[in-house]
Amino acid sequence: MVYLRFLWHLYEKEELIPKERDELQFISFCDDEDMVNKILRLYFEETAEGYNHPFVARKLMSAQSLRQRMSGVVEKSWVVSPDTQKFYDSLPKEKDYQHKGFASSLVSVFRANKAKIKIKELIDFSNSYFKHHTDSKFRKSPKKIVEEYLSNPKFRYGQEDTRNYTKGVK
Repeated sequence: MVYLRFLWHLYEKEELIPKERDELQFISFCDDEDMVNKILRLYFEETAEGYNHPFVARKLMSAQSLRQRMSGVVEKSWVVSPDTQKFYDSLPKEKDYQHKGFASSLVSVFRANKAKIKIKELIDFSNSYFKHHTDSKFRKSPKKIVEEYLSNPKFRYGQEDTRNYTKGVK
């Protein structure tokens, strides 16, 4: 159990096992100093700062490098593209528009439909939508507006054609 407790300490704290006797007793829950010293000599490497286990040290270095690489990936995956920001900035600035949310809520929709979205047409579509939906309580969220645009990119609210107008009113 003493050996396992030392390994757990290395993994949990990601730091060396200290050399102080009271710390060693606290980590190992063992009062037998000879037993603790024997296990440390047999299975661990002594350094100036404390005791280390070569296998655990390799695994921790691997995990730390993976963590550093993945933190960069996560940060990049939620970056708002210029087109997404442009569309978000074109939305009404009213505080009553309760569904506006944040630009980052649109990242997944824009990423999934990058080839289909033409930003100028999308902004024209959203402008026609907001022109004909003045009551902010009944407005769609930006994500729903993008999805509606993707279902029919040529449609604009308030067009003269009756068929298009009835579709826009639904």
